[in-house]
Amino acid sequence: MLVELTGPLGSAELPPLCASCGSAAGQRLQVEKVFRRKAGTDVPATYVVSSVSVPFCGGCVARHQAESPPKPLAVRALTLLRSVLMIPAVSFALITLWLLPRFFDSGGLLFGGILLAFALLSVACFRAAWAQTHRYRVAELSSVTGSFDFTDDLSELFERERHNYLLRNPTFAEAFNAANADRVWDPASPGARRADRARSGLLIAVVLVGVAYVGYLVIAALL
Repeated sequence: MLVELTGPLGSAELPPLCASCGSAAGQRLQVEKVFRRKAGTDVPATYVVSSVSVPFCGGCVARHQAESPPKPLAVRALTLLRSVLMIPAVSFALITLWLLPRFFDSGGLLFGGILLAFALLSVACFRAAWAQTHRYRVAELSSVTGSFDFTDDLSELFERERHNYLLRNPTFAEAFNAANADRVWDPASPGARRADRARSGLLIAVVLVGVAYVGYLVIAALL
């Protein structure tokens, strides 16, 4: 079943049923997906990791873990090397280590402040690099987590955020649809029509401004 709901991913109401088999759920799995966003031809693409905590039964959780075991920490840590932020992170860390024994020798407050600043810069760069490389640590969907699929934000200008949910199990899908009946996207709703009128008004305004500017240039050239 395909359901389109308004609101952020985390706002959807999930029934206490297993999204894979439809039985009673007792655990949750974090279902993550990577979405590629590109603003224009000359703008580098960005990647966003979205996730939903989805209920599953114990048997389906065990099957998922067997199909998609977690990667070792060392393998996940190596993904940090894909980020250019690791250069300042390591540099600041080395400077901190080099300054540390000199701080114990001098004990000055100014020296300690400089040492702390370099240490904080190193930690900030490491955290930013970890977030930047998150997409390389996202596991592929298993036969279990693949039963709950979702899209990136589909909203247009002036519209509320909305997503498509593709639900494989009919029992879970019916309960999910019933729990979120008030969030189902309706392109004929008053809010959707207002957003459409706002987009049309903006387009007309841009065209009028463009025409007025061209007219101004023509008149200025003739005078």
